[in-house]
Amino acid sequence: MKARSFLESKTAFLTVDTLDRALALQKEWPQLALTIVHDQRVADLLIEVDRPLFTYVHTFVIIDKKTSIVLDAGKVTAFDGTIASGGIAKEIVQYFAAARLPAAKAK
Repeated sequence: MKARSFLESKTAFLTVDTLDRALALQKEWPQLALTIVHDQRVADLLIEVDRPLFTYVHTFVIIDKKTSIVLDAGKVTAFDGTIASGGIAKEIVQYFAAARLPAAKAK
């Protein structure tokens, strides 16, 4: 089953497009059965990114929209959002790979 994800940025330092490109560059991304949607109403997951003011810390949180449960959260320290997007994308893919790929291999 494909999960639909909506990306949301709460900072101008890391845009949704930048994170979308970084996710697409991850080699495991196509195997995860995740799609990025542009309408939050149809999304199963919400992925929010932010950067607190006066810091180089970029945070992310993955939320199940149906239950409002936080599935994963993390942070990457980087000078700008372009650099941070690679680290955030890697952590997001690692989370979903751990959650989805072992079950797929068992089939």
